[in-house]
Amino acid sequence: MKYYTYQTNSGLPLDTTQDRLAAMLGVHRATLARAIQRLRREGVLGRMNSRTVEILNPERLRSLAE
Repeated sequence: MKYYTYQTNSGLPLDTTQDRLAAMLGVHRATLARAIQRLRREGVLGRMNSRTVEILNPERLRSLAE
């Protein structure tokens, strides 16, 4: 697994769409959208657009990935 590091804890470069991200993960876009919404409700992710995703709680995101 590849981990990304960043200085400000405010965002991670993404430069893709949810459609492309879903295809890369092998899931339907609706499934990805539900997962993103859940992570937002839980305070793990913040704003997300085609260029960046705001990671509010990187430790929690890591624990969910393991």
